[in-house]
Amino acid sequence: MTNKQKNFCTLILCLSILLPLQASVTAGAAVDAGLVQDFIFKTSSYNLAGDLRCSVTPSFEARVPFEYVWSSDGGLFDIGVALHYYPIEKIGLFCSVSLIQLGFSSPKNLLPMNEITLNEISLGYTYRLKNGFFVEPEIAIRDPSGTFSDEYDSLEEAFPCYGKIRARLKCGYSRRFEFKTKRKASETGNMKSTQSIPNEKTAPRQAAAATEASERPGSGS
Repeated sequence: MTNKQKNFCTLILCLSILLPLQASVTAGAAVDAGLVQDFIFKTSSYNLAGDLRCSVTPSFEARVPFEYVWSSDGGLFDIGVALHYYPIEKIGLFCSVSLIQLGFSSPKNLLPMNEITLNEISLGYTYRLKNGFFVEPEIAIRDPSGTFSDEYDSLEEAFPCYGKIRARLKCGYSRRFEFKTKRKASETGNMKSTQSIPNEKTAPRQAAAATEASERPGSGS
């Protein structure tokens, strides 16, 4: 396993450990309907994309985007981790940046390197529909800094649909999950036990008052 693959696995492992510790998590998945444009423009290559997403706050969302590009000569599968930011609450406008993104080609001689490093930023808008469904138009800009220009040039040569700018239309479903953390459960249990145990100072007074009331004339049967 290479260092890039180790870093990717470590990041995924940290997210999988930390996210369940939150009180509530919104999780979902989406598939890109932008594949249709590859058939319309007849690029002789096709790009199918999607993602898994999870958020613990309204402003930030972690996603695991995946993409498969193929032609008659072979294919490329890439996967990564991206951070999405919603600057205004209750408005679906977002921007994103990839934290890590790796691509793997098949056959191995399709590209100069079998394993390549990729990155991209994107802008889009999430339209929330009923029952947890959503539609998300998005514009992705690949390698905006030109750091991996050689890799992207070889990709675009092998797959004409894999351009520097990609329009996407994602359709998906998300749901909010509530978790009862151990801390909250212990606090609730402590509150109940405190309410059920009488105060040491007031207990003798309450007992004396009850005895006095029972000894008063007319208090008995």
